[in-house]
Amino acid sequence: NSMPSLPSTSHLQTSNANLVSAKIMQDLTSVKEKIVDLENRSRRNNLRVDGLPENEGETWEQTEAKLKELINLKLGLDGDSMLIERAHRVGKRDGGRPRVVVARFLNWKEKNEVLQNSRKLQRSGIYLNDDFAEETVRRRKELLPVMKKMREQGHFAILKVDKLITKEHNL
Repeated sequence: NSMPSLPSTSHLQTSNANLVSAKIMQDLTSVKEKIVDLENRSRRNNLRVDGLPENEGETWEQTEAKLKELINLKLGLDGDSMLIERAHRVGKRDGGRPRVVVARFLNWKEKNEVLQNSRKLQRSGIYLNDDFAEETVRRRKELLPVMKKMREQGHFAILKVDKLITKEHNL
């Protein structure tokens, strides 16, 4: 009549600690994802403008005026009526390229209209992009070569925030 041996108390404590640790890591990952999502949502009215000429000592007001001029003259939209909460340069001056402008539009539809018309800037050296959280930018960089490969293979492929959306073309 031998009784099966029970696990030692230290073994149970270690096992329980591993379960708690795994749960904490899972919760931490979930919280990080929520923070990235919230940061992306808080940036959804922002537009990043790369290549807009910069003057020495340029003020926020001057940067906004340059952006509205670009919207009027190059995109053919009514930039003067668009409400831009803030337009400022980011990063350190390096003496070469102009710093990126981050512009926050009061109205998402207006920001989106500007972005939709950005193809009119081809070969101008000025690029308009959505403003995403750092983690989202990293994920998009990883997905870019995959998206290009899918397109080369004749598939429809786009990046939607940090997800790759693909469809097969029905010929």
